[in-house]
Amino acid sequence: MKSKIFRTTLSVTMITLLVCMGFVITLVYSFFENNYTVELKNEAQYIASSIEVYGAEYIENVDFGDLRVSYIKKDGTVLFDSRADVATMENHRDREEFEEAIKTGYGDSARLSQTLSEKTYYIARLLPTGDVIRVSDTRHSELALVSRLVMNIVIAMLLSVVLSIVFSRRLARMVVKPINEINLSEPQKAEVYEELTPLLEKITKQNRLINEQMELLIKEREEFSSITSNMSEGFIVIDMGTNILSSNTAATELLSGKKSIGEGSVYNLNRQEAFIKCVDASLSGKHENVVLCEKGRFIRVLASPVYDTGHVIGALLILMDVTEREGRDVLRREFTANVSHELKTPLTSISAAAEMILGGMVKDEDIKSFSEKIYCEAQRLISLVNDIIKLSKLDEGGSVIEFEEHSAKQLTEDTVKVLYPLAEAKNITIHREIDDFKLNCIKPLYEEIVYNLMDNAIKYTPEGGNVKISLKHTNDNVILTVEDNGIGISISEQERVFERFYRGDKSHNGKVSGTGLGLSIVKHAVILHKGTIKLESEEGKGSRFIVVI
Repeated sequence: MKSKIFRTTLSVTMITLLVCMGFVITLVYSFFENNYTVELKNEAQYIASSIEVYGAEYIENVDFGDLRVSYIKKDGTVLFDSRADVATMENHRDREEFEEAIKTGYGDSARLSQTLSEKTYYIARLLPTGDVIRVSDTRHSELALVSRLVMNIVIAMLLSVVLSIVFSRRLARMVVKPINEINLSEPQKAEVYEELTPLLEKITKQNRLINEQMELLIKEREEFSSITSNMSEGFIVIDMGTNILSSNTAATELLSGKKSIGEGSVYNLNRQEAFIKCVDASLSGKHENVVLCEKGRFIRVLASPVYDTGHVIGALLILMDVTEREGRDVLRREFTANVSHELKTPLTSISAAAEMILGGMVKDEDIKSFSEKIYCEAQRLISLVNDIIKLSKLDEGGSVIEFEEHSAKQLTEDTVKVLYPLAEAKNITIHREIDDFKLNCIKPLYEEIVYNLMDNAIKYTPEGGNVKISLKHTNDNVILTVEDNGIGISISEQERVFERFYRGDKSHNGKVSGTGLGLSIVKHAVILHKGTIKLESEEGKGSRFIVVI
């Protein structure tokens, strides 16, 4: 702006200077020309008056100096000329000043020389005799005058240019300075030109409107951020170049496990082929749905194209953690397969034994042993069905029985007593450290916890071993601990012991019976009591189960 003001001011100054200089030269020249014309008129009048008094012979005896005097008859013949030989002069009847003097008594004219450097002025007066006396003189023309003054004009122009530049710069700074000092945050307080008042008022209104809009945008952004940051689902908006335009924290954690996405392509978060194909399809205008397996988690990606005026301009990716759902599907398939296997084994034994008896293939003395086998397998089948029913009830929301207060010591010892015969059969010593206090629990489920933990401890402890059960009350927690010095559980299996039908390698050797559902029932019962269960075990040294409810 300052440079524009400078250029404009300098241009206007130079144009004005040139116009003024031309005008002054013309005015001065016109002034002197008029004065000179008046002098010539006076000279012509004087000579005409002298001729009237002294006759035509007067002009022949007078030295007129620089003036040229001509005496012309009424027919245009030159009778006398102070500078030229009349014999060689042409007739002057067609001269402008002569014709005008014949008609009106007075005539004047001016003619430039061929070089335009001189200008001759002619004044003619009509004498009483009808003849004409003409006075003329030659002066420099306007062009000649300017050419003679050209050096002075150039010097004046240079001086004017320098002064114009200096003052134009100063003027530009003076004009711009108050504008530059305007505080746009509070323009109404600025001391500036009155002409800028409407502009400052508009800026003030605009600032007010912008501030209101910014406050609204910030509020909406905070609300949007608050909503999206607390979403368990992730979302990512990308452009046609797969660059991330917007996203939330959940999307980053689901795809890459990081807290921040940053900038760049969405492919930087995940380079699985299925994900890339899903994004490419959405950018081509298709709706895609794919499930990714990322670090043990299943992530469902819903990709939809984003349109503007009928053209795809990007895509919206919605990400959901479906690990639990997929896990349930896997567990359901495994459960179905395990149930089929576990049911098939005793049923096959029962069917085979019954078929042999029915076909008369069993001796009379062996019928008892075959019957016992059928009975044992049937009991195993009943136990398995009962455990499955228990798990089904727990999966459906647990027992309908309400929490009740019971004697912790009495309830625990009554449950343990049921297992005494099993422990005595293996010569296993049971150690008890059970406090006496009121326990608020669901009795059948608590009994299942104690029974299954103790049953497992006795089963997996060699003959002559020790099993210890402890029940303590500390602050608001009840801590139940069942510990044995049995075969122990390897680290690789500790994560899976609570799965349904899972039984460690050492428990499949045929020496330890069971359905593989006991610890799964314990886990569900503990959860319904809003508690936790923890396993501490070392292979070959025993296991410790700690339940906090």
